[in-house]
Amino acid sequence: MPPISACSDAEIAERDAWSEYWLREQVVSLKGEAQALKAELASLREDNLKEITSLHQQIERRMERYSADMNRAQEQHAADIARIGEAMLAEAEARDWCGQYDDFVDNLNVKLDVALPTRNHDYDVVIPITITVRVTARDEDGARHNAQDLARDLEREIDRLDDVATSSWPFYDGDFKVEET
Repeated sequence: MPPISACSDAEIAERDAWSEYWLREQVVSLKGEAQALKAELASLREDNLKEITSLHQQIERRMERYSADMNRAQEQHAADIARIGEAMLAEAEARDWCGQYDDFVDNLNVKLDVALPTRNHDYDVVIPITITVRVTARDEDGARHNAQDLARDLEREIDRLDDVATSSWPFYDGDFKVEET
């Protein structure tokens, strides 16, 4: 093509029309490419989102399995410690090493996360009780008599309780302190 300065107005107009057409085609092409890239980007985003969501779900399932496995292992560990302790306790009792066992386990349990079983003992504890009851009677002898009836009823109720016994009650000898109210 000849330089523009050597061209006629018609040629310049034709060149301008051609350039304008070419630019429009380029813009249309670029718009099409941009639309295609935009669609590809959206597809990639959707694919990535699906992949990320899938990975997240897999991680959650793994974490749940690991958590359940860890809880099960902790429970099994605690059960194993209890079985070991029970076997040690039975052996200590069979060999009459109870005092040594108590000292050993007490010192060891301070250092353990899961304690070994300790020995418990039965104790009889005497609890002195003073009971004041209000009875209605004609005189002090009648009041003592009514109080003895209440004491017998109370003793029967206490005897019904598990692990409680009434070994001696001073109520039956009539040794009541009686005060008129």
